[in-house]
Amino acid sequence: LSQNLTGKTFALVFARDVLGRVADLKIAAGLRRMPVAVYFEREEMLRVVFRSTSYLFRQADFSLNAFERAAGYRFNIPARKPRGFNSFFDQLNANAGFTF
Repeated sequence: LSQNLTGKTFALVFARDVLGRVADLKIAAGLRRMPVAVYFEREEMLRVVFRSTSYLFRQADFSLNAFERAAGYRFNIPARKPRGFNSFFDQLNANAGFTF
């Protein structure tokens, strides 16, 4: 993807939940061609293996930014999240008056 879109910028718009935050990391790493593995551990913990180092996070505290600070590596891809909503889809539905 990044090979065909050289010079383009990306923004990650996944949901605010833990799977969306993991997707932020996986896609950011993939765009930079950096392998990363994420494991859901016991008691609401995540283990991230990146560049031969293992990082442990509480699920509630995990984000792309928190990982970048812990690993000391910046992907330089923003992760956008809507205020007050879990996802941009939820925000669009609320603003349009739809409920599911």
